[in-house]
Amino acid sequence: MVRPQAVAAIAGRALRADALCLSFLAGVTRETLPVTLPLSRRLRVMPCAPDAILAGQGIAALHPADNPVALALLALLRLRVFPLAREGDLHAFSALGPCLPIALTYWESLGRTAGDAELLELAAREGLADYAPLLAWARRVQPRGLTAEQRAHYVTQASTPGGVTEAILRAIDAGEPFPAALKRGVERSRALASAAAPTK
Repeated sequence: MVRPQAVAAIAGRALRADALCLSFLAGVTRETLPVTLPLSRRLRVMPCAPDAILAGQGIAALHPADNPVALALLALLRLRVFPLAREGDLHAFSALGPCLPIALTYWESLGRTAGDAELLELAAREGLADYAPLLAWARRVQPRGLTAEQRAHYVTQASTPGGVTEAILRAIDAGEPFPAALKRGVERSRALASAAAPTK
């Protein structure tokens, strides 16, 4: 659980052959994780922001989604697990799931509204199946009635410099429509994965 930009910090660690690596690193693929484990023992987890987890409203994507140990650990954290069939779906999940409450809060602070239909359409284009429950979660946990100072704190504590959420917020500041700003987040996740990939 280091920042994606600091993935080298976990390189060279000695792990037992039967260890299980659960990576919470956005954009860093299972293949490019610098651990000496077979791919079958590397899993990706994409959780939501800490506030929702602490409130018992947390979610996380998991890939591969059939590991009983990983599922048990996430259950102990009271996280609702969204299983993903493809690792590539984590890019869209990141932007349209965990980042969405933050983006909605920021968007609405500017006096704008985002309709469900356009978000469902974007999710379908990005290949996220059965997106309605994830969208309903984001609407439910999205903080409302914040002061400007509280909102700034919320946005800051839930976003990583150079990360997916920051890319979405910058696109909003640049005047892009809400779905286009979320798409920038998907693109940023893919760019992080590409940057972490080994050069040939």
